[in-house]
Parts: sequence; structure tokens; C-alpha cells
Amino acid sequence: MPRELNFERDVSINPDALDVELLDHASLFGAYGEEWAQADRRAKRLAERKKTKAAELTMKAQLPGSLPESMKPTVGNVDAWVRDNDEYKEIVDELIEAEYEAARLKIAVDAFGYQRKANLEDLVRLCLGQYFAGPKLPRDLSKEWLASGRDNRTVARQKERKAARGRK
Repeated sequence: MPRELNFERDVSINPDALDVELLDHASLFGAYGEEWAQADRRAKRLAERKKTKAAELTMKAQLPGSLPESMKPTVGNVDAWVRDNDEYKEIVDELIEAEYEAARLKIAVDAFGYQRKANLEDLVRLCLGQYFAGPKLPRDLSKEWLASGRDNRTVARQKERKAARGRK
């Protein structure tokens, strides 16, 4: 099962394993990008649902007896009647939450695309300049990569998404 995204954990960089961090960066960036794209798509679909519901309710308001007797069918009154509808309010609340989630994920994508990448590059430059006092023992990168638990996370996540798309 793929590892759940955790921004605080994923954005941190282990300066003692820059090679592993560099290898993992692209897959993390892609995973957050995919999550953002899905959240953005959900928000856009909810925005369309909101418009459709408003149009449906506006047409319903034109029918005799739909509005309260004390309310004349003016543009302002119909708009107020639509906005007071419980289903419409529910869609608006869902839309607000979806837009919030999409905005949070966009910030995470930007952090990975610019800040984390720049930090990794800077740390590599410092390492190449022998700024850090590090071990001189040879390392087995493949064992470290497997031990980190990050080896098949992105591949499994992509398979999950393809399977989910196939069900729709």
C-alpha cells in the first residue's frame, strides 16, 4: 500500500542522505501534483454543479406557486430564494472545502517544485564543496532506498489511480 502524503515529513530533507532525497524528489513532486490536479478537478466539478443547481432552482422559481405568496418573482427575490435553498447551500459548502483543499495542495506543489528543489541543490553544492564532515565509508544506495520504504510508493499510487479511473 502506498505511503500517505504527509507534507511536514515529505518536505523535510535528510542532509545525510542527499542521494536518496534527490531520487525521491521527483516522485514526491509528482504525487503532490497528482493530488492537486484531482482536488482542482473536484472543485471545478462542484462549481459546475452549483451553477446547474442555481439554474434549476431559477427555472423552478418561475413556476406559479414556487415562491412564497409574499414574494414577487423579481431577479433579486429569485436569487435570494435560490441562495436560501438547502441543497444549494450544501453544494456551496462542499465547493468552499474543495477549493480550500486544492489551494493547500497547490502550495505544497509549489513548495516541492521551487523551495525543496532549491534546498536540495544548495545542500548538494555544500556537500560537493566538502562543507559537511561526513563518513568516508562506501554506501549501498540500493539498500538505503529499499530501507527508506519509498521504493514503490509512486508506482503503487499510479496503479491505484488507473484502476479507479477504469471504474468510472
